[in-house]
Amino acid sequence: AAECSELRQNPAYAYLFPAEDPSASHTCIECPAGTYESGAHCVQCSAFSSSPAGSDAASDCQCDPGYTGADGGPCVACAAGTFKTASGSAACESCLSNAESAAASDAAADCLCSVGCSGSDGGDCVSCDAGKYKAQVGSAACLACPAYTSSLPASDALADCKCLAGY
Repeated sequence: AAECSELRQNPAYAYLFPAEDPSASHTCIECPAGTYESGAHCVQCSAFSSSPAGSDAASDCQCDPGYTGADGGPCVACAAGTFKTASGSAACESCLSNAESAAASDAAADCLCSVGCSGSDGGDCVSCDAGKYKAQVGSAACLACPAYTSSLPASDALADCKCLAGY
């Protein structure tokens, strides 16, 4: 690996052997993005992580957005109800109250208002007022109960709308 080491000043280089004959002459290549140099070979970063071209250490592999873990280590998906927007080892952030997201979410806008609540994706979600309901996740508005019915705040189904006294 001496020849490749001599080429390396900042970027990492590794030997590229002809596929049919590993003992044949070789050339040095810069390790591509998503890999790092180890023992004169380019090694793939772990799942759900990436590195810039020319990386020379496992710690250059950082977890992708939506995933978290130590640099160079395994990356795990952000749990449902959380998100992470940048690469790296930062922790996943929780969605605001009354919102939910799928696992591995990579943007605040992935946090959708829960049933019984309304608001913008990634923003504040407020409970539906009494007399209204919302049966789906997302930014849709709360719907009014039918005439002569009402519901408790944060109702999440039409069936929550009950007849008023006398009806």
